Amino acid sequence: MAEYGFITARVFTSRGQIPIEGASVVIETSDNSSILGARITDENGLTVPVRIETPAKDMSTQPGNPSPFTSVNVRVSHPMYYTYYVRDAQVFEGETSVQVAELIPIEENDRVPFRLSDFLVTPQNL
Repeated sequence: MAEYGFITARVFTSRGQIPIEGASVVIETSDNSSILGARITDENGLTVPVRIETPAKDMSTQPGNPSPFTSVNVRVSHPMYYTYYVRDAQVFEGETSVQVAELIPIEENDRVPFRLSDFLVTPQNL
C-alpha cells in the first residue's frame, strides 16, 4: 500500500515581512524526470499542499532499509524576483513539509537575465 506525505511552500521577501502572491511553485522528482505538482501562491504567499508518495515510516526502523522520506526538488519563480531552487527537500509519511523560500527582487535594469538561488538539503542523520 502506498503511503503519502505533503509539501507546501511559503514564499516571501524582505526577511519574511512581505508575502509574495502569484509565485509559481513546481515540485519535481529528485532526478527532475517528472513534475509531481505545481501550485501558485495565494495572497499570504502560501500554496495548497502537494501529495507525495513516500516510504512507510516503519521501513526505517531496521538497518539497510530505505530512507524514511522522499526527496523532491522545488523551484519557485515569479517574474519580478530571481528564481529560488531547492534540491532534495524531504517529505515524510503523514507529515506536511513546509518549504520556505525568500525571493530577492530583480534589480531595475539588471543585465543578468536569470539568477538562481540554489540550495541543497542534506539528508538527515536518522
